[in-house]
Amino acid sequence: MVNILRLGFVCLVGVMGVLGYEKGVKDLDGEELAVPFTSQAPEKNWYEPWLNACEETSILMVDAFYEGDDEIDVEEAKSEILDILNVKEREIDQSLDESLETMVELIDELDVGWRGKIVDAPSLNAMKVEIENMRPIIIPVYAPELNNPYYTGGGPDYHVMVVKGYDPETDMFVVNDPGTQFGEDLEFSYETIMRAIHDLNQEDYDAGRKRVLFTEKV
Repeated sequence: MVNILRLGFVCLVGVMGVLGYEKGVKDLDGEELAVPFTSQAPEKNWYEPWLNACEETSILMVDAFYEGDDEIDVEEAKSEILDILNVKEREIDQSLDESLETMVELIDELDVGWRGKIVDAPSLNAMKVEIENMRPIIIPVYAPELNNPYYTGGGPDYHVMVVKGYDPETDMFVVNDPGTQFGEDLEFSYETIMRAIHDLNQEDYDAGRKRVLFTEKV
């Protein structure tokens, strides 16, 4: 009888794992964090240094959230994005696209009150749990997978944005996408976001590793 009960328990745990349940997590009701938005081109000038500043802008939006800011005005966005770019170029290197590893190094160099943790092959449930625990997620994506109607000229290949919420009734993630002036509170299906996630691979943007950047206060 003991062996039968043990077998039944193991089977139940296995089923829960397949369905995406994680320790300490029950039914998740959905959440949307108040992450303030700015595009990476605050004055709508889509040339350098703004054209490839999605990583720096995503860092700025997450930092504003952890600082408790309600909004990021145009002048602040310009100043802060340039400051982050200057730190990157001074302390790390000049680059147009940054991997998550470089972003973690940059966040450390900025000495903000939060940190990033790279998570490989995150589950959908793990992403939801981060949002439920008031921690926005920075995600690198192969942008053509998004079919974002607001991109012009086909949009970027490699891109970075912030996941700020999810809705279990519609199976949608809510994101702040700095790659368009209309990028606040955009919604994409779970399937679309999970498929689009790819870290930087400059030889093949669609072949980057499935990884994201969880964030947390320190």
